[in-house]
Amino acid sequence: MVAMSEQFPEEFDPTVRAINEVRQTMDGQTTAGAPETAMASGPTPENIVAEKKRLGIPIKVSEAPADVSRSVIDDMTRLRVLAGEILPSNDQGVDMQRIDTFFTRRGLAVQPATILTPEALRYYLQRLKELGFTSKSLEELGRHTERDVTPLASYEQRLGRIIALRPPGRLSPLEIFKLNYNIAHEKAHSSAGKPVEDMVYTEDDVRMMRECFFERSGLANVTTGEGIFLEEGESERQAAKYAREELNMPGGFWPIVDPDINPGVLAKIGSNEQVPLVYIQPSEAGSQPGMTIGALPAYGLELLMREAPELEAALESNRPFDEHAEQITGIINGISPGLGDELLRIDRPTPGQFNEGLRLIKRRLGYS
Repeated sequence: MVAMSEQFPEEFDPTVRAINEVRQTMDGQTTAGAPETAMASGPTPENIVAEKKRLGIPIKVSEAPADVSRSVIDDMTRLRVLAGEILPSNDQGVDMQRIDTFFTRRGLAVQPATILTPEALRYYLQRLKELGFTSKSLEELGRHTERDVTPLASYEQRLGRIIALRPPGRLSPLEIFKLNYNIAHEKAHSSAGKPVEDMVYTEDDVRMMRECFFERSGLANVTTGEGIFLEEGESERQAAKYAREELNMPGGFWPIVDPDINPGVLAKIGSNEQVPLVYIQPSEAGSQPGMTIGALPAYGLELLMREAPELEAALESNRPFDEHAEQITGIINGISPGLGDELLRIDRPTPGQFNEGLRLIKRRLGYS
């Protein structure tokens, strides 16, 4: 979850921030409020790599020795099981089976989800910490419980599980919609999930022998950030597709048949590019509606699919992305030379870069 502008409210994908923070760390930058030394937050793999980079020390990222690798894999496999047993998921108001079926009938395997109220989430995160597991996106999810609680979710690739926050008590119809929509988004991320055997380790620093991470999060390279525009766009597009096709809500939660609703006004927020109504989430209290950053690349992918319908099948059938980057970027390059390569190189999940990515697509397709 990256820092948000006023146009991007709290219903924002936490996995974006996790990738962005790793990317900043790789550049030797720090996040807001953090100490200025790259190592200050502890010897995580990303911090150690950043410190070595800063000092000019050669970096070698590869499989650890077989015995260490096997031990880490066993630990992570066991942790994945325990993470599903800490607390039962509070699925009231969430049609998990319907969401899962939406993906699996198209051949996309998705990961399980644990949905928790704020109090339960805080307990859950404490238990994970006691088991030796932490992550930036889960820490942000925990901090979110201290503010106004809105439905929010995060796919944790190392856990092989989606963790979702729900408001306590009876949910309003809008809260139910947002929770289902956000889980559908994270389920889309999880369709590119990998087994723990695909995690990588560094073999040149003893402090990192017990640490592990994935090189990719779906279409995104976690350490460089490249592909994040495509990954966030495809996951948000899948959530919108779920609302449109499975829930029969073409405008999302908006009553688009109401003549008092002006789609042209609602679909344009602040200085962001215009997107379809399904990507705009209204507010309970009647304040300004909001959108997640993924709406921008999602609409961009929709426009590209109008020109090359085969792109949709390629994106859905080639999860994970590693072996098929050339095919997918090739389809986009076929629409406009070099466009796929340019979109792949977008490496920062910020409103500025994502708006520019959508504008680039529109320019190349002659929309503006």
